[in-house]
Amino acid sequence: MTPTLPAAARRRRLACRALAGAAVLCCAAGLPAPAWAGPAADKRVLDADELDARCEAVLVRLMARNPGVRALLDKASGVLVFPDVLAGGAVAGVEQGDGMMRGAGGDKAYYRLIGASLGAQAGMASRAVVLVFLTGQALERFRASQGWTVGVDGSVSVLSLGIGASLDSNTVRGDIAGFVLANGGVMISLSLVGTRITRIES
Repeated sequence: MTPTLPAAARRRRLACRALAGAAVLCCAAGLPAPAWAGPAADKRVLDADELDARCEAVLVRLMARNPGVRALLDKASGVLVFPDVLAGGAVAGVEQGDGMMRGAGGDKAYYRLIGASLGAQAGMASRAVVLVFLTGQALERFRASQGWTVGVDGSVSVLSLGIGASLDSNTVRGDIAGFVLANGGVMISLSLVGTRITRIES
């Protein structure tokens, strides 16, 4: 009889496979290894003001979709928003997007997300991803990493809530809550396992 792997081990294996697949796609296309392949953070310049505005717009849409989100954000130690995660581009099967992290004290930092193109498989050209860090410990572990992978370095509880659905301690499990919004603002349940996030240094 083949032994069954623990749930955490299965998540780590799935995440590693997703990352390896994205790297192979880059090599097959003759492109350099992606930024997350090494320990160095991405240093490309971005338009911070424009990105900030898009991130705030996503949060407004999210709160309008479910009023309970506001209370969750108010209690959070930090919120990381990727307003436009786009599939395709130079490498098929890979998606990426830039985002802004806002801490409870108002401090900001910028990050890049890259992973397998799950959004395209679900029929979306783009999507927004929001990670809500509910504890200071989870946030500090994320900030201290040289590259953070969902399912390996931490788990994200992705929530899919309809309009008016309750949002309380029974709904949110774990230290990090996640929301995935389709183009029209609808929350969808889409796994983020294998998604890699690295800080963009100015």
